[in-house]
Amino acid sequence: MLLVPVLWHLDPWRMLSSSANMEQFATTELTLALVYVFLSRLRPEGGTVWTVTLVLAAAVTAFVGVMMVRHYGSATAHFILPTPRNIALALALAGLTLTACWAASGAHFGILVGGFLVLGYAMQFAGGSLASPPISLERYALYLTFGGEGFLGNALRVISDVVVVYIGFGVVVNLIGATRVIETIAILATRRSRGAAIKVAVLSSALFGTISGSATSNVMTSGTFSIASMRKLGLSGAQAGGVEAVASTLGQVIPPIMGAAAFLMADFTGLPYLTIAGAALLPALLSVMVLFLCADRMAAGVAATPGGAIETPPKLVRRDLFYLLPIIGVFVTLLLRSDNVALAGVSGMGLGIVAGVLRNGVAQTLQQFRALPARAGRAIGNLVVTASALGCIMAVLSITGVDVLLSMKIGQLGETSLFLSLLLSGLAAIILGTGMATSGVYIVVAIMLAPGLVKLGIPVLSAHMFVFYFSVISMITPPVAFAVLAASGLTGAGFYRTAFAALRFGWILFLIPFLIVYFPGLLLIGTAQAIISDIATVLASGAALWLAARAASAAVRAARRHALSKP
Repeated sequence: MLLVPVLWHLDPWRMLSSSANMEQFATTELTLALVYVFLSRLRPEGGTVWTVTLVLAAAVTAFVGVMMVRHYGSATAHFILPTPRNIALALALAGLTLTACWAASGAHFGILVGGFLVLGYAMQFAGGSLASPPISLERYALYLTFGGEGFLGNALRVISDVVVVYIGFGVVVNLIGATRVIETIAILATRRSRGAAIKVAVLSSALFGTISGSATSNVMTSGTFSIASMRKLGLSGAQAGGVEAVASTLGQVIPPIMGAAAFLMADFTGLPYLTIAGAALLPALLSVMVLFLCADRMAAGVAATPGGAIETPPKLVRRDLFYLLPIIGVFVTLLLRSDNVALAGVSGMGLGIVAGVLRNGVAQTLQQFRALPARAGRAIGNLVVTASALGCIMAVLSITGVDVLLSMKIGQLGETSLFLSLLLSGLAAIILGTGMATSGVYIVVAIMLAPGLVKLGIPVLSAHMFVFYFSVISMITPPVAFAVLAASGLTGAGFYRTAFAALRFGWILFLIPFLIVYFPGLLLIGTAQAIISDIATVLASGAALWLAARAASAAVRAARRHALSKP
């Protein structure tokens, strides 16, 4: 599962890309993941029936995968024909994926995906504007499999093409012991500042995220180190994953690059690039400042380590500098090839192996890498299967027309309430932004949502920033939250527990879009007096609310202590 995307991105003579397409690549990755999920559940104590069932499921999966790879390589792949073979393949893939999803992500997630599948088909029988176009069960199954979305849609392609590579990068870095350096630095910082490990994670992930253009791949890169540091501080897996998901998502709205959206926004709005980057600076700084305050509060509730005291950091030696090679490799490759994020992960893996040999020697490195198949396989298999199931949710939203329906209602609501119109626009942006890269999602929301807000009298830049923020927030908003999904894969914590932690920590990202509409001075829009007035109002109001919240929290704690002290 890891080797396939690595070879796909290396491909020096285009041997693979010239003979295979993206659909065949995604199908191969999903097939391998399904086979792994089934076979990894084999247990000696499971009995003969259990063993035969899993082996049979893996064999059927392999057969279906081979048939679909052949289909996507044929001349008829562009035509979704309702032949008995295609229908059988679609139904088999749906059943196998849902079963594996149930095993990989738990019963609750399997029920959620199954519920969306039923909803997508049943919506055609709804009355009024909610009714979706009529579709037969056979056509519905074909659409979810061969229609460009669904099981083999954009969700699976993003995970297989980019995230899988960074999972491999994280496993390699962990196996060679490179996290030791990062953990040592985090411990040193924590000894001088409460919650420093969380703050370092916020700042470093955010800065790297503005270059990477993908919150998910950023989680898989910086999260490898920052999550370990936060766990050392005493945070739970869900908390650490939530913080990392928020920080990586924050990077998409930090200038100057903003995940490449700054250049696109300049084109859509007709404003100079420097104006866009300058306008995004204050909201980004405000977000970082609030997250730092939240980090301080979060750190106040946990011990520095599970034992309650900060441990003495190990001493670093010169040879430990070799551990920086994979990190440097990722950054250099991103600077040279910013259009290929996955290639940076591949280079990081290669340099990680080199660093391991230089630091630990060949024999020890080979010994360390014996655990690579098991560690990478577990994380990649579960993540790929979950991504395929998440693709169904995206397909159902598309086939039912729910996303478009929400966009049409914006103008109608705006006539009675600007706030309700903004609220619905934000929800629509989150839905439309599901599973897409930053630049791609901005194009969608800029075309579908921003013009409606501009008609309501909102400044052009404020309207575009509003929908952009909310589309990026989709990376931490369930049920499809790719940054959270990637972070939960690193921590081993549950998806929904991590998502709740992310929403609780990153609440400021949901508030900022409304502030930039009601206080356009935050985007440096208006006269100097108006800009200063808006900034001062927001800062003063924020400080007052923060002090009030702390006072209320202190009062609640005092009341509890008083109640406990009574006989």
